[in-house]
Amino acid sequence: MIFNFIQKITGWEFSTSYKKVIGNTGWLIFDRALRMTVGIYVTVWVARYLGPGQFGLLNYAFALTAIISLLSTLGLEQIIIRDLVKDSTIKNVTLGTSFVLKLSGSLLSIALSLLIVSFIRPGEHLTFLIVGIIASGILFQPSDIIDLFFKSQVEAKYPVLAKSIPFILINIVKIILIINNASLIAFAWATLVELALGALGLVIAYQLKGHHIKKWKFNFKRAKELLAESWPLFLSGIAVLIYMRIDQIMLGQIVGDAAVGYYSAALKLSEVWYTIPIAIMNSATPIITKSYTTDLYQYYVRLQKLFNLMTLIGLGLAVPTTFLAPLIIEIIYGKEYLVSASILSIHIWTSIFVGWGLLRDMVLVTQRLVKIILATTVVGAICNVLLNLILIPNYFGIGAAWATLISQVFAVSLVLLFFKQTRFLPRMQLKSIFKFYDVIPK
Repeated sequence: MIFNFIQKITGWEFSTSYKKVIGNTGWLIFDRALRMTVGIYVTVWVARYLGPGQFGLLNYAFALTAIISLLSTLGLEQIIIRDLVKDSTIKNVTLGTSFVLKLSGSLLSIALSLLIVSFIRPGEHLTFLIVGIIASGILFQPSDIIDLFFKSQVEAKYPVLAKSIPFILINIVKIILIINNASLIAFAWATLVELALGALGLVIAYQLKGHHIKKWKFNFKRAKELLAESWPLFLSGIAVLIYMRIDQIMLGQIVGDAAVGYYSAALKLSEVWYTIPIAIMNSATPIITKSYTTDLYQYYVRLQKLFNLMTLIGLGLAVPTTFLAPLIIEIIYGKEYLVSASILSIHIWTSIFVGWGLLRDMVLVTQRLVKIILATTVVGAICNVLLNLILIPNYFGIGAAWATLISQVFAVSLVLLFFKQTRFLPRMQLKSIFKFYDVIPK
């Protein structure tokens, strides 16, 4: 029955491989649903408990660390998945080499996080300590290559279970911390422990499935190959996080931590829905990638149907939220956070462009056009920084929300029109809004 429903929405015909994709997506949606319910509930409780000021400081630290932590990813994620899908015989060399590269990046990220916070927030010992604790969690990010391996095999069940159990435990701990009037620092430590337990869970899942970390091998030639192709994605990832997170940092620097608190409250409700398109893409990417080399017509057909689905999800979220934002904020956060309502009604529209952006990246990686990803995201980042400088001093969080939305329009759609190879993507985006049918680029 579930397959009939999804087939009606997407137009896909379900072979065994597609049923595997849907089953895999089911696990990912379970993971996202868990985080949307338990995570939002506890986050709201934490926000109410800490108040806008301390909640803002915590999210300021998260935003700063998120941008710097890109050094640990090196833009390798999509390339690793693509290469494992194409040739599983290189698994141990690819995973081993990627782990060493990402570990080196992690150590550099931690040091850089501490250096930057010392420079932009001199003398603020609490801010330095919070950033230091949260940044330490970057050390566990290299274990995510195990998650990438399971994604390449369309086996989300195992990383979902590995990360969901620590997630539930730590959220219980956060509730206990609130009940016992714990300090802000305790919540930062809880985040670090969750990351550590999640990494341990991935290792256990990998071993239980009959794979062995001790077989991983570092290969210098393979490292050069990966870095040669990943650097545009790495720089693009930094640009993406700049236009997704720089607003919180700039709000904190220009207005104050309370403004970050109001803004972050809205973002938590807006960005939690990003998990749906991410779950869909995690499952669909191996199938779409393979169809590019086996059946080009089906590749474009499936791509259009994914655009249709992403647009349907985005509009389904944005339209009602725009009108109900004040009621949603008051019910969830209380009257103290009503300032967040206007921010939410604007920021929720980014959900459409997030889905489109995921599709853009998949297409450009599959078609080996990663330098175009870099160009689009750099434009988005520059646009966001400039708009934040103009809008934040006068409009605070509302200005930051508009800056993020407008920069995504440029990065995900408008810039693609300047490249001949990518002009079909904005056309697909428009078709997904005005009429749900396939469009094959001529």
